[in-house]
Amino acid sequence: SGLVNGDTTSVLSGSPILTNSSTTTTGVGSYVITNSAGSLSASNYSLFFTNGTLTINPRPIGLAGTRAYDATTNASFSILTITNLVGSDSITTSSGSAWTTNANVGTNAIVSGGTLTISGAKSTNYTTTGATGSITVSNAPLTVTANNDTKTYGNTKTYGAGSTAFTSSGLQGLESIGSVTITASGGLGATAPPGVYSLTPSAA
Repeated sequence: SGLVNGDTTSVLSGSPILTNSSTTTTGVGSYVITNSAGSLSASNYSLFFTNGTLTINPRPIGLAGTRAYDATTNASFSILTITNLVGSDSITTSSGSAWTTNANVGTNAIVSGGTLTISGAKSTNYTTTGATGSITVSNAPLTVTANNDTKTYGNTKTYGAGSTAFTSSGLQGLESIGSVTITASGGLGATAPPGVYSLTPSAA
């Protein structure tokens, strides 16, 4: 400031010296930027220097994790690690959940820090706001079991597609299985000898 009569910064030559005490591991806060003449000069002007302020803001955390499919877009703190720590900082996720783009199996981007909290000696230098990263979602185990059945010798029995004679365990959320195909290992005909035959569900 202070240029007159249409003068521009082209009247300046050289450069000032700006110094500051912060480093790449300096914590969040405000720090003085000291401004001195250095080699800076200007024709027809006397130079005066005012110090500035460097504001270091919290670093948005980067996250990674792995879990099985659970029909939600939540990524619990218990599966997450922080991937972009500075220097030797040791910060962990301590409660809550981040949120991902979708619930399906695959690599799902984290779109929000959600209710996640972090802890550690330098946790104030980091923030969950603007958190990035992704989690890898793997297939959830699902067990489908055909119901036991009986028939009397001399009768016939049929199985096939569209059967609801089964139970399942491992479904997530409100998901359900409408029907399955059941295949018998034998015993369907009227003259099939008495015995135990396996019933195998498929095409759930």
